[in-house]
Amino acid sequence: MYPKISKSLLMAFTTLILSTTALPTETATFYPEVIPGPGMPSLAELGLTSEQLYTTTPNLREQYILTYGHSTSLAFRNSFTTLYNGECRHCPDALANVDSVIACFNYLMSLGTSGCGVDRYNGKRFCTSGNAKVDGLNYTPGQANPTKSYRSDVALAVQWIFNHCNSGGQVRGSQAANGNGELVIRAQHVNYDGWC
Repeated sequence: MYPKISKSLLMAFTTLILSTTALPTETATFYPEVIPGPGMPSLAELGLTSEQLYTTTPNLREQYILTYGHSTSLAFRNSFTTLYNGECRHCPDALANVDSVIACFNYLMSLGTSGCGVDRYNGKRFCTSGNAKVDGLNYTPGQANPTKSYRSDVALAVQWIFNHCNSGGQVRGSQAANGNGELVIRAQHVNYDGWC
């Protein structure tokens, strides 16, 4: 025969068990870290978080305008001799998540008209997040000169890429920075290098 347990003690014990084993009603959402490229301002310096960059609706320009020969962008040269037509290449190993590309877009747009660019003969990483990276490539003749644009103009190239090269939430493409055909921006998988 078992000892007699009072109803109030049994209720308290049952409540304790249920309250400690209850499943959470909300799950935390994970946002990949947005990592600025070398020499770029950190998220802390900007007062931003990766979560904000993933959850902010992109501030899209109504139309992506690419002007050759005249630019409001910062540039080391007055005329642009290299023209670049944006392209999408959906190579399986090169595709990146569109949300990660948009988080990098939001980061670059937050930087406004401060300048960024690439040196002679080099490319530069502007942003990495999740499985995506955004790089700048030097398209000056012979890659002999550095080239520079506003960071918001670099972001407009990223906007063109995720608007035109999105296939089922996966993105890979390239486009010139707004107004500067000599600074080509490429968004693709972080582990992929090259052109497919």
